[in-house]
Amino acid sequence: MTYLRVVALDRPVVVFSFKRSAVSFTNAKEVGGGLFRAAVPTTVTVETTDEDPEPLDFNLVMDLDVIDERLVCVRCEVSARPGGPPVTAEAMRRIPVARFLRQAAASGFTVVEVDPTDPATLRPFVPPQHDFADHGMTDDVLRDVARLYHWSLVVGEPPLGLLERDYGVPRGKASRWIATARRRGYVKDKANAR
Repeated sequence: MTYLRVVALDRPVVVFSFKRSAVSFTNAKEVGGGLFRAAVPTTVTVETTDEDPEPLDFNLVMDLDVIDERLVCVRCEVSARPGGPPVTAEAMRRIPVARFLRQAAASGFTVVEVDPTDPATLRPFVPPQHDFADHGMTDDVLRDVARLYHWSLVVGEPPLGLLERDYGVPRGKASRWIATARRRGYVKDKANAR
């Protein structure tokens, strides 16, 4: 198993261990309009750290796969720790599955980005700097907006919400920038992704 502290769009307060099948990134499933690949199916064991605002009091194992070009949790196993509290419905409701899925995807062990200049080259997804949008609507900014748009499709997150929450781009501006990126061919919708 591989242990890793995740550096992702969210604060690094979770440690994951991955147990994957014999899938490699070269024959992995396409996600995010074909701009990313996911080595699935994979099993992820989630361990929160002391810095997590709501640490888990139990063991959590998630099976990840791709459905409709989106990384999803297809099975979630929760079990009580020896000497720990019992698993209750209330405890299960507060499991941030979407956050854990985003962080597992951003780890580089589950989802990688396809290099647009050389589709055979795969690289870990590195989100743009938090101030990338301060430079106005340049081609570089629009390319990053498109990367974030496709990343949000991978993890099932609304693109406008991601741009607003993580980068401070108001929804109206984000919507205009995504539309412009689409017109310039940076955003690849499913119909014209290939």
